[in-house]
Amino acid sequence: MANINVLLSEEQAEDFRKEIYSLVLESAEKARRDASLDKDFLNQFEAASYLGVSQNTLKDYSNRFGLPVTVMGSRKFYSKTAIREFMLSKQKKIAN
Repeated sequence: MANINVLLSEEQAEDFRKEIYSLVLESAEKARRDASLDKDFLNQFEAASYLGVSQNTLKDYSNRFGLPVTVMGSRKFYSKTAIREFMLSKQKKIAN
């Protein structure tokens, strides 16, 4: 692959750095939103994705094992804090 050299003035280089920084920051913020990192409560699909399980498995965790769920009408919401606490409460030490 050939190298390309571009000569920029200090002002142009600074503008270029600011533009790259802005694009990276914007992409990182979008990734956080897409990953639901800024939300305290997740819908059923998001909660299942957060745990890396199917929605049926998530329902099973709630119905059989007591994962807390908030129900509003027909919608179900899961607190990320409650999910973390629930998963930690199920930890077991496994002997080698």
